[in-house]
Amino acid sequence: MLIENFNFSIPNMAGGDKLTRSLVDSIVEGIEKSKFDDIPKQTDVVRSFREAGWGEKVAVGKELNHTIDGILEGVGLCVYFGHSGAAFQKIMAMQSIFMSGRLSECYFVTQSLDTASLRNITVNPRAKPGVTGNRITFEEINKAMDRYHRFITVPMTLVGIEISESQLRE
Repeated sequence: MLIENFNFSIPNMAGGDKLTRSLVDSIVEGIEKSKFDDIPKQTDVVRSFREAGWGEKVAVGKELNHTIDGILEGVGLCVYFGHSGAAFQKIMAMQSIFMSGRLSECYFVTQSLDTASLRNITVNPRAKPGVTGNRITFEEINKAMDRYHRFITVPMTLVGIEISESQLRE
C-alpha cells in the first residue's frame, strides 16, 4: 500500500481521523493479501468500502453528474482506476463537496504503477511491460498534487493499491 497526504493543516493530523484511517488500512491490506481470478475492479474495491460503512455515491449537485463514491462520518471516498485525465475530475468533485461543507477530509484510492501495468497486460496481452494504457496511477496523482495542492485544498489521503501477478490464480 502506498500512502501520501495532502492539505492537512497540522502535520501530525495527516491522515485525519485515526479510526477511519485504520479502517481504510484494514480494507486495503485485506485486498492486497487476497488471491484473485482477475485484478480487482474499481466496483469490487468500492463494494469493500461500502460493506465497511461508506454510503452510496454523492453528487456534486443536482444538475451535475460528477460524483464521489461515498461519505462516512464526513470522510469522503473516491476509488478510481480509469483514464488518467478523468481522475482529476474526481478530485475536483471531492474539492467541490469539501467546499460545500459536506466533507472534512477524503481518501482517493487508486492503483500503483505496477498494478496499472499488470491490469493493462491482462486486458491487452501484447502491451509492453510498464505501460498503463493511460490508466491513472498513485505515482501520477502524487506528482501532480505537488503542484495542484495550491488550489485543491481538500485534506486528502492518496492510497495506492498494489496487486502483483503472484496474487492472480491461473
